[in-house]
Amino acid sequence: MLLAKSEIMSIAKEVIDRYILFILKKLGIWEKPENLCVRLADANDDAFGVCLTYFKDQEKNELAAAVVVLYLSNITCIRIFNWFRLPRLCMFSKKLLERKILHVLAHELRHYWQYYTGEHKKYHRMTKGIYQKVLLLEVDAENWAEEFLSAYVLKPRIAWLSQ
Repeated sequence: MLLAKSEIMSIAKEVIDRYILFILKKLGIWEKPENLCVRLADANDDAFGVCLTYFKDQEKNELAAAVVVLYLSNITCIRIFNWFRLPRLCMFSKKLLERKILHVLAHELRHYWQYYTGEHKKYHRMTKGIYQKVLLLEVDAENWAEEFLSAYVLKPRIAWLSQ
């Protein structure tokens, strides 16, 4: 049975509340910055989430504000031909939905970390164009999110084998 939209919103808010500080600590940010907010929304493109940043001073890397937006409609459904939506597997399982939302949250918070620490600037030296820079930032965020999930959330439960 498909999860209702109200259930999806509730699950998303619960995952964010439960994990945001944990993820930020794993990124080396010990408390939730005042300039960071997380929002839930629908989207018109195919993105699962986005991290929007605004700098007071780009040269000094003074981050004024950041918004992480998770697009629940894209996380839960696949859009075909811009008008037809099919439910993804996570629409059928609370556990799968929690994992998918957590993955997207970790990915987008890694982007926040890239801008918060100035790490994004090193990609200017490594790439010749904007597209390559964005691609490398995406690869870094995706790799970190996968490592986070496997290390802290999806630990194998094999303790019973030693008994």
